[in-house]
Amino acid sequence: MDWSSEVDSIKVTMPSGKADRSAALVLLWSISQARFEEPRLMRWSAVRDELTELFARYGSPSSTDPFAGLADSPWWEVSGTAEGGLPEEVYGAVAKDADQRNQAVDALTGRFFTGTVVVLLAELGLSPSWDGYGPVPGVKVGDWFPKRVDAYRAKVHRQLQAGICGTAKNGCESIAIVGGYEDDIDNGDVIVYTGEGGRDAKTGKQVAHQRLTKGNAALVTSKMERKPVRVLRGSTSAGYTYGGLYLVENYWQATGKSGFRIWQYEMVAIDSVPSTEPLTPQGVVQPGRRGSHAERLMRSAIIAHWVKEINNFTCQFCGNRYDSPVGPYAETAHIKPLGGKHAGPDIVENALCLCPTHHKLFDLGAFIIDDDRYVVDVMAGLRMGPLNEVGAHRIDIQFAAYHRELRPI
Repeated sequence: MDWSSEVDSIKVTMPSGKADRSAALVLLWSISQARFEEPRLMRWSAVRDELTELFARYGSPSSTDPFAGLADSPWWEVSGTAEGGLPEEVYGAVAKDADQRNQAVDALTGRFFTGTVVVLLAELGLSPSWDGYGPVPGVKVGDWFPKRVDAYRAKVHRQLQAGICGTAKNGCESIAIVGGYEDDIDNGDVIVYTGEGGRDAKTGKQVAHQRLTKGNAALVTSKMERKPVRVLRGSTSAGYTYGGLYLVENYWQATGKSGFRIWQYEMVAIDSVPSTEPLTPQGVVQPGRRGSHAERLMRSAIIAHWVKEINNFTCQFCGNRYDSPVGPYAETAHIKPLGGKHAGPDIVENALCLCPTHHKLFDLGAFIIDDDRYVVDVMAGLRMGPLNEVGAHRIDIQFAAYHRELRPI
């Protein structure tokens, strides 16, 4: 679409002669709705409060119903039920195509806004450099929000009620821990988070089984794709604090305290996950530790993800790739162990992509890698073949030599 010419159809002045930003604000807000897969059509009465506050900060509405002022715009559609929103073509373009979305936003902000645009776009989640996942531009770990709606506006957690924000397709953006689930465990850097659904809102008790759909499925997608999840903690009385980024390390189905089946997720804090990984991510020679009930060695999520991605989730020993209903599954094995007296480095040269079976057998010493980079079946005394090494992923043979000296445990 030719966004620059289309923007000329939007009314630009009020009777007072001042620039009318209300139409542009409604359209930017609607583009944000599309960006985050919110409903395309809505009634003015349902969104009046939210948009009125937006007008107060960034512009003045020209009428009590700004939707009506957009009726003749090619950017707007009014349904037979008096709902308004972006036409399907426009909604689809700005929802799916980041370039189209940025062009539309640039056309609107270039015409109607000046110095406030950076803050406005950050509030709406339309900053070109941010896709909705990971750190929010301008928000720091520890930032406090008096009300949940404040965290919503800051895009830390874009849900006013639900505890999980995200989709099964794209993964989970954020979760809110507000004491609503009896089976939650929050140990700071390690969280056991209970999925959504089946809870009595008044008592917090589980009254029905949970299903692996919607937000629960979004957390599974985040685990499989190693996407960081924002965590918001707090309550109505104490306010809400941004707790930083976490990775979903594991998930399982369990029977909760009330006797119903629930989905739970082990989530571990990370310092940061860059939006674009380097060609070969840099690890750490001496991995750090974080405290919980038991001291847990923190493996670098970036290293593990890169090793599996470059090997296409295919075992470097047997060449098999295993797919599940939620995506491919493989494990990252460290050749020189990271823990205890070994203190191996958390770098790609010390990591392998293995299937679960060969990961366990490798750890137990049933398989080794010799100096010729061949995989050896110790029990059978056979060389299986050369280690499958792809692209930039090459192991350091000194770690394989260290592994050969280990005794089964």
